[in-house]
Amino acid sequence: MKSIKLNTKTAAIVVVLYFFGSIIINIITSIFLGGGAENKTNIESYTGAGFVANLIMAFILLLICFVLFKDSLRDIFFERVAFSLSRLYWAIPLTEVVIAVIALFNVQYSLMTFGSIALALIASLAIGFNEEVVTRGILLVGLRNDKFSEWKVYAITVTVFSLLHLINMIGGGSFLGIILQFTGGTIYYVARRVSNTLIVPILIHAFYDFAIFLLSGPYLADAVLPSFVSDINFASFLIEIGLFVLFLIFGRNLLKNETTGWEQD
Repeated sequence: MKSIKLNTKTAAIVVVLYFFGSIIINIITSIFLGGGAENKTNIESYTGAGFVANLIMAFILLLICFVLFKDSLRDIFFERVAFSLSRLYWAIPLTEVVIAVIALFNVQYSLMTFGSIALALIASLAIGFNEEVVTRGILLVGLRNDKFSEWKVYAITVTVFSLLHLINMIGGGSFLGIILQFTGGTIYYVARRVSNTLIVPILIHAFYDFAIFLLSGPYLADAVLPSFVSDINFASFLIEIGLFVLFLIFGRNLLKNETTGWEQD
């Protein structure tokens, strides 16, 4: 099959199909596997119908990358030319890793089964892969191919990343949580830039989600979380807001076109 040109238009089509496809597949899997949060723990919610839906979307995205956009496959996952930036930028994504480690040390593992923890890990990898490939993979490359300046690439990808989480409102999420995705999107953007590969933000995204999933995992999905869980979540929120502000102040070098590592062709 002939490869499709990856540009802003084709990338936007993938984004829209991913958003509505995720909703439709989630509804279908919920019908057949049972959905809702009634009398379910958070870990059961993470590894239920939504788990299957995320795996299906991951398979579809793999086909899109390897079949439809095969000529742009390397661009999706790697920068064209490795470039060097200050190692201090690593502090932004690594801080999220530290948050995840702290959360994992506070998980009540005795209240969950090994099987549910393993499924949560797979679910986290699928979510991290899906969201990163769509936004900081396919969309980012499509925008760059159309010669968008890097600050516009950042702004558009982080905005789309936030809007994709509108689907969370179906499960009871708040609109404030969608706005706060700007912080996470910024962290994963920086991770791609300093590592020269999409694989690093995929892994950091998955690791963070895995830790947060397990932290709240043993408790009923529609119940109030224990205070120590809420405290860690709130501290994580404040730290990520701080990282976002630091990026706005000191991250200008990441948004200069000459630092993108892309050939001017």
